[in-house]
Amino acid sequence: MKKENLIITISQETCSGGKEIADILAKTLKIPCHGSNIYERAAEISKIPLRLFKKYDEHFVYAAYDLLAEDEAGIKLPSDKKLAAAVIAAEKQLGEESSCIFVDKNARIAFEGDGADRLHVFLHASETHRRTGLARELGVSEQAVKKLLKKTDRRRRNYYRSFDRGWGRENHYTMTLDVSSLGIDEAVKQVMGKVHSEFGF
Repeated sequence: MKKENLIITISQETCSGGKEIADILAKTLKIPCHGSNIYERAAEISKIPLRLFKKYDEHFVYAAYDLLAEDEAGIKLPSDKKLAAAVIAAEKQLGEESSCIFVDKNARIAFEGDGADRLHVFLHASETHRRTGLARELGVSEQAVKKLLKKTDRRRRNYYRSFDRGWGRENHYTMTLDVSSLGIDEAVKQVMGKVHSEFGF
């Protein structure tokens, strides 16, 4: 029997180190890591322009509720559900091609319950830890990003839970990790330990 490809999905609170952890895991395991590059495959599958996936990344397409709504180029806007469905279809296709890692983008529900070799990880961290990371990323003070972080957290949570009611809830993941407590290296070590013990990869 053909062995299932190993699929690791990483969901995260804003600035919890998901991309960094995923990149280290991908390099260690020698498998691809997919994030926003998923949109290229989603655009190919759905025929929805790539720039619309990028424009509405983790945002609701409120104008799409108007059936006549168009973007500035006169292209009819797709609904949130059509964009999400295209991304999920792209993830499933990529998951069939090889073992890989997905960061956010509704990946957990794309692979939920469809095979043995699935590891779903949720990363969270203290507000102070995440605020420091966001301030460093934007090159501003921590106080300056305080409201931005809360706004981004609320937007991400509402967006993902509109498609995945289990998003961020511990019992819907294989493992949840507090990156502010563990640090990047230990978080990677714990995920790798799970990969070795559960899947022998």
